[in-house]
Amino acid sequence: GSKAGYVPDLRRLGDFLRVPGGRDFVIKVPGVMGSGLDDAQVAEVTNWVLSTISADSVPPQHQAYAAAEVTRARAAPLADVMAERRRLLEQARQQGLVID
Repeated sequence: GSKAGYVPDLRRLGDFLRVPGGRDFVIKVPGVMGSGLDDAQVAEVTNWVLSTISADSVPPQHQAYAAAEVTRARAAPLADVMAERRRLLEQARQQGLVID
């Protein structure tokens, strides 16, 4: 992660899944959408990150991403990534959750 670059600590990526809209955000950020991976690969890599690097932060009810979900996310990209991130961080703060 990089606070200066607004990149979350991947060890805590699962915290976004605890906030409404966070699940979409995780796969809609430009680094994911612009990765060059196809939808199935994005789902696979994201699931791997969440089940390994981020495992301690993933909520117990989390369901793995599927390629179809990534396809839908690509059809509705984030218009303002930073505004959405700020909105999610504020929601998290209101829930008593700190996301770096």
